[in-house]
Amino acid sequence: MLVAMFAFLLLGQSTSAQSCSADFNAVIDGPDVAFDGIATGVSPSYVWDFGDGAYAYTENPEHTYDADGWYLICFYVYGADSCFASQCDTLAITGAGGGDCNAYFSREDFGDLISFNNLSTPGDVESYWNFGDGTTSVEDNPMHTYVPGTYTACLTIYGEDSCTDEYCQTFTIYDIGDSTGCSAYFTFSEVDGIVDFENLSYTDGFDASYVWEFGDGTTSLIESPTHTYDEGIYTVCLTMYTDDSCSSTSCTTLYIGGGIDTGSCYADFDVDFAGLLADFDNNSMAFGGDIISNYWTFGDGGTSGAPNPNHDYATEGVYEVCLTIFTSDSCSSTYCETIYVGGIIDSGFCAADFDVDVSGTLAEFTNTSTGGFADITGYSWSFGDGETSIAENPNHNYDIPGTYTVCLTIYTTDSCVSTYCDFVMISGIDDTTDCNAAFNYDFGITPWGIFTTNDSYDGGAAASYLWEFGDGTSSTEFEPNHEYADGGTYLICLTITTAFCTDTQCDTVVIAPTGIDEETIFGLLSAYPNPANDLINITLENAITANTSIVINDLSGKQLKEIFTGTLYSGQHNFQTNINALPEGIYLIHVISDAGGVQVIKFIKQ
Repeated sequence: MLVAMFAFLLLGQSTSAQSCSADFNAVIDGPDVAFDGIATGVSPSYVWDFGDGAYAYTENPEHTYDADGWYLICFYVYGADSCFASQCDTLAITGAGGGDCNAYFSREDFGDLISFNNLSTPGDVESYWNFGDGTTSVEDNPMHTYVPGTYTACLTIYGEDSCTDEYCQTFTIYDIGDSTGCSAYFTFSEVDGIVDFENLSYTDGFDASYVWEFGDGTTSLIESPTHTYDEGIYTVCLTMYTDDSCSSTSCTTLYIGGGIDTGSCYADFDVDFAGLLADFDNNSMAFGGDIISNYWTFGDGGTSGAPNPNHDYATEGVYEVCLTIFTSDSCSSTYCETIYVGGIIDSGFCAADFDVDVSGTLAEFTNTSTGGFADITGYSWSFGDGETSIAENPNHNYDIPGTYTVCLTIYTTDSCVSTYCDFVMISGIDDTTDCNAAFNYDFGITPWGIFTTNDSYDGGAAASYLWEFGDGTSSTEFEPNHEYADGGTYLICLTITTAFCTDTQCDTVVIAPTGIDEETIFGLLSAYPNPANDLINITLENAITANTSIVINDLSGKQLKEIFTGTLYSGQHNFQTNINALPEGIYLIHVISDAGGVQVIKFIKQ
């Protein structure tokens, strides 16, 4: 078998800091590759990413690929003096099996717009696409718009020596209707190589499925999985798919072991358009060192190592752009965003933003987001310590001092989704002469019930608490629950008192008026089967015609799914909904009429 020597050039740009450098050669013998690392640095350590989910940690490893194709190889060098360098390039593998040429493609679904990615080997073949709806293309990586229906798309390739192969995929294009889109998003925490992932994706109320790729060759379909890693560098990606044919992917880079500080840098960028020309503005931040390298992928095969590049796209379409930064103190961060080139999709004009005021361990967040030409319909906060909130202007009390990455995601009525993240420093205060009253509340499982969350800061001194609920009643409990006798607007006040200070916070709560006695509005309300697995049936009987909303909430009162909203005529009604995406637990079905009636029942998802 012919042995080929490749002296690879950097894809984009090599990175270096202080005395480190990275380069490599590769000897390819069919599927077997011998890598020759060329590195400098003080007592360097090495990480190889072979592009197929496998890694190595020696200077000159050997690796065998299981399948023909193109692979992105990256060589990372870490010096004992905190220097860092990297080198990446693509590698073509043939002879691993599957014949002389192999047709294959992947696709990204954007509603009725499908982006096809030709992954056939070898790469210099002629391509013929049949989209399954009577249209064809000879482009390498075409985009095609479908009408709702089920289609089988086929790629046929023609190579040298009369080589030919065909690969097909069958998929369904759904009628999106009034969908406002979806957005994949997650956070994580790591202890001794064990990583807990928290899925915070936005589904727009539709049922969703999830695919996790952990970067080490393993995957998971669990909504919020836990995964154990060996020491190394991993790119983790979460892809979600909803029932209304929306899909979204979010990726981040993990550094496991090796004393690498993952909290000292943050990749971010903005983009402006002039036709097909995209102007990228690098907003990345580094806190322990300097940004020494930038690596851009533009989603159309183009790359750049410039800090603030311009990129001219050949055709309009949907592209995923990623920026990876490397710093002098061995920090790396990746940020990806889907952009819409050519005006085919209105990405919206919303912008998430917030201010924060810190007192001791209490952070008070003020939402300054804008919805552009639309109304903001939802907020999703991640406080960086595993806690979250859907309030517009939340307060959050941190358990321990430190630096936390806080992110706010907003959603608007015109399908715009925007995320803003910032660092919040919690220093803690040992001064017992300071205190701060703070609380939040959520609605309970009854029409006029609330439960409270006490976020007050006591300065380390013994404290007492006085709650006044605005209806003439009070409580001295730390976090009381309260039931109002009737609807109305009430002023809730919490006063904290220590030996050194007193502070009070007040907020208003609106309890929906009872209106007509609910007994005259609703009769039978039942759910079956209960417990339920995939589907649950709801039977409702109402006495009058009224606008009615039927939703599923969790026990905190957070709405998880809308079953029905609209005019409901008097009589008996039956509804069926899919609850497969809900985790196991207890949930509430709320039926609310604009005539004032409220009905609640529980069910169990198992």
